[in-house]
Amino acid sequence: MIAKSRILIFGAGVIGSAYAIKFTEAGFDVTLFARSNRLIVLKEKGIQYNEKGEAKSIKVNAINTLENDDVYDFIFVTVRYEQSEAALLTLKDNKSKNIVTMMNNSAGLSLWQSILGDKLLPAFPGVGGQIKDGVLYARFPPKANPLALNTLRTSPKYTFLPSISVCNFSIFSLPFLVTSINIFK
Repeated sequence: MIAKSRILIFGAGVIGSAYAIKFTEAGFDVTLFARSNRLIVLKEKGIQYNEKGEAKSIKVNAINTLENDDVYDFIFVTVRYEQSEAALLTLKDNKSKNIVTMMNNSAGLSLWQSILGDKLLPAFPGVGGQIKDGVLYARFPPKANPLALNTLRTSPKYTFLPSISVCNFSIFSLPFLVTSINIFK
């Protein structure tokens, strides 16, 4: 179990905020990279979200700068596709060894690989929604059926995925490798 793992979520929009909530609730040490007004709100109020009609808030660490020697076990990049190159160039020299791109488009895969090399773990997010008036309204799909889970278990880069099976969400990794992480109830 890696419940003490440090996780940075680079991007505090819908996807980043939703994953930050679930990872935090599962006991991970989570930090959100945010900018501008979103950073201020996160520092003052945490992530405000709606869960089944109930307003909730969860405190998270929020930063807007990242040093190259500030190492995380995993960095999840949850920015929009058109922001991916700039985000990955920002992370290129960081010493963290696992950078997971959580974007809904894999068209930039070759570019991402040229920027990050073997630190790259391309994946697809399993959440959608909106932030309205500062409140996150997220939708999580039903738990996905694990595909190629045996492949994940035998690949050294993916050994963390089955080991956090206490969480309950899915990470879809190229080429369409899936593991379930039981966070969602």
